[in-house]
Amino acid sequence: MMYAQFTIILILTTLLYTYLNIEAKGISGKALEDTSSDNNVFPKDFLFGVSTSAPQTEGAWNVSDRGPSVWDVMIHADPSLQQDRSNFDVATDFYHKYKEDIRLAKSVGAQMFKLSFSWSRILPSGFTNHISKDGIQFYKNVLNEIAANEMIPMVALFQMDLPYDLQKMGGLSNPLFIDWFEQYARLVFATFGDKVKHWTTISDLNLLCYCGYGNSYIPQVNLSGIADYLCGHHVLLAHTRVYHLYDREFRPKQNGEVGYTIYYQVPQPGDPSSDSDVAIAEVDHQRFNNWLVHPIFSSTGDYPPIMKEIVAIHSRIQGFSTSRLPRFTEEQIRNMRGASDFLGIHYYTYELVTPMSDVDIHVVNYDNDFGVAYAEEPSFRDAPSMLGKLIQRLNQDYHPTIYITENGFSESALEDKAKVAYFRGHLAEVLKAIRNGVDIRGYLLWSLMDSVELYFGTQLQFGLFHVDFNHPNLTRTPRLSSKFIARVYETRRLDSAA
Repeated sequence: MMYAQFTIILILTTLLYTYLNIEAKGISGKALEDTSSDNNVFPKDFLFGVSTSAPQTEGAWNVSDRGPSVWDVMIHADPSLQQDRSNFDVATDFYHKYKEDIRLAKSVGAQMFKLSFSWSRILPSGFTNHISKDGIQFYKNVLNEIAANEMIPMVALFQMDLPYDLQKMGGLSNPLFIDWFEQYARLVFATFGDKVKHWTTISDLNLLCYCGYGNSYIPQVNLSGIADYLCGHHVLLAHTRVYHLYDREFRPKQNGEVGYTIYYQVPQPGDPSSDSDVAIAEVDHQRFNNWLVHPIFSSTGDYPPIMKEIVAIHSRIQGFSTSRLPRFTEEQIRNMRGASDFLGIHYYTYELVTPMSDVDIHVVNYDNDFGVAYAEEPSFRDAPSMLGKLIQRLNQDYHPTIYITENGFSESALEDKAKVAYFRGHLAEVLKAIRNGVDIRGYLLWSLMDSVELYFGTQLQFGLFHVDFNHPNLTRTPRLSSKFIARVYETRRLDSAA
């Protein structure tokens, strides 16, 4: 325990010093002061839109020759993985109702429609030896319908639902994932690149690796402190490989852009007057938010220094011959820097954190490595200023081109006034950031309609349109929020009384 206490004290002291230096450079919130409060209009080239994802909306899990994804297999085996014991077999039946849903997106004035492709629907085994003609045709039909409704598609190649055969071989913890993903991406770019100019490679990289590989959610690898780091390492290498593939073979003719998305929570000190709480909030930002951003968007590349230092020290004390956080080669670091045209932000809420009261350094665990604990049970809270702080911090640290690719609030009522307030507040922060020079290209809310949410199932209802999951037709009904968004998207104006 002596080593653990010394390590935590050293880390917290160092990071508090870093945090205070950052504050001195202007990350206190001043950079986002409203300099033109009379201007509530978004730029003409700013894209408004909606987000969906294949596993949460498509359904038709065994239609035609689609192969099973890891979600299909694991939730069928253990329905308790979803709180309400729902599954993704039918979801919102976007597979059969895509024309209706795309028209709904058009009805609220969306200019961009974000969707993901199901790897298992295109390559049933995960490999290119079996290409599904029906799967290819389905996505061509969807993209044609989006174009017919005068919207721009943004497509995620992979959003959580890995083909099960690939998961049986280790999934993202297997370095061969990099090759598998490149082969899949090459097929998709070649097949759909004439219709799609905005790609994201892998969605929610940090959430997938932390929850699915380090903990007990799908795919239930549950090897915290080892598999999560391997997963993160391989997704960065896979994204980089695919980015350069597009750059080399497809960009000259297709002229598109390739980025990826990170799930953000803005950590706040449980006690703002506590130096240790302030310091641990900075640790949490580095280890979860910047973990898979710093290697690509920073000028130096590689993992955040504090992550490398902490995991190396703990690994050595635990008897490992090398750090549990894998190392990049110098060539990999060079190839990775700048290997993304934009950063997609998935943001919903913030979290309150505090140092762990007692850390056993000999226990191999991602959370133990950094000594971060929740000051209270995480929950979805409406705090628009936290999105403003996040955007400000990202712009200060990395200056990325940004799309807000998911942002939303759960409320089931048709008169969803709290959801309207959430959207109004968060759109105001986006507009404020744009006016202060942050390069934000689009805002894609989550979500067009209620979906089957990860872990929570149908209990959380983020949709502009209510879905009646108890009705055989899965009837869609507009909420108040759909009317609010339609006015904002049509007028491009955010009035407090809108």
